[in-house]
Amino acid sequence: MEIYFAHTSTGLLLLSMLAIIAPVSAGTIHVYPGGDIKAIIEGAPAGSTIYVHAGTYPITTKIIINKDNITLIGDGASSTILQGNNKSDYIIQVVLANNVSISGFTFTQGSSGIYANLNNHGVDMNNGKIFNNIFENNYNGIQVAGHDETDLSKYEIFNNLIVSNGTGINLFNFDASTVSNNTIVSNTNYGIMIQNKNVSNIKNNIVVSNVTGILCNNNDSTPTLTYNNVWNNTTNYSFIPAGLTPGTGSISKDPLFATGRLGTYYLSTSSPCVDSGSTSAASLGLDKMTTRTDEQWDTGTVDMGYHYVSNRLEKKGFPIEFILKILKGNKNN
Repeated sequence: MEIYFAHTSTGLLLLSMLAIIAPVSAGTIHVYPGGDIKAIIEGAPAGSTIYVHAGTYPITTKIIINKDNITLIGDGASSTILQGNNKSDYIIQVVLANNVSISGFTFTQGSSGIYANLNNHGVDMNNGKIFNNIFENNYNGIQVAGHDETDLSKYEIFNNLIVSNGTGINLFNFDASTVSNNTIVSNTNYGIMIQNKNVSNIKNNIVVSNVTGILCNNNDSTPTLTYNNVWNNTTNYSFIPAGLTPGTGSISKDPLFATGRLGTYYLSTSSPCVDSGSTSAASLGLDKMTTRTDEQWDTGTVDMGYHYVSNRLEKKGFPIEFILKILKGNKNN
């Protein structure tokens, strides 16, 4: 018999446990079901961490984040749901705010789940991260938009599951985002749409069964495409004008999805997306997460696509027999 401790790479479960056993650090604000989530987030000062506990939160009017260094954490994408007003408004709009991080939510029924409006002729750099979320049944899952050719904003759109929206990810006007390890499936317009002076890095994504898989529209758009699986879209790639290619490591094969504990987009062990990404899972922070129904962690070369939180237990410390032997020895001395 050995002692084990649960571990998840997202840190969401750990944060929940720490909130119970230790005082909340300064700058952390908690939101619970029934609370006015819009007022709490919009009223939080710059630099705040806002932890939203599991539940469904109706969002009738968009939440605006316009302060720097806001960290918004949900209790887990499968259990913390931000539900829009039948696609009539954005769910979250980031307006001219730098270093905004959003993770751990399901966004549904918004005109955009998240709309990051990053430049207003004079503010030339806004950075942020959108990761470990689910976007489902929105008009746009994620939309990131600059406003002029001086805008070099950089968003990291990482490890999201983006299903059954109009467009999955819409990047517009000189955005330099990294879009990686997302699974983008069954969107009725585009999986990823890249427009106007865009230099984003698109890698390790699974883009399947959309109308158009990846659209690059404008001769000023020069994204880098590598290690993506783009398959079974009505049109896999649309490059206007022509010239871009799928890039190094890219494939077009059935990903062989499987149903697991948290959803239907795990990978079977024989999936061509397993061990087919650009670098090691550890270097991306995905080595304690899983794409597999047996919940084994991703090790070695990263799997393409979305990684679920794993319920696998991590061995730590000494075997209990060893500890008891030491205690027994001390008692006899």
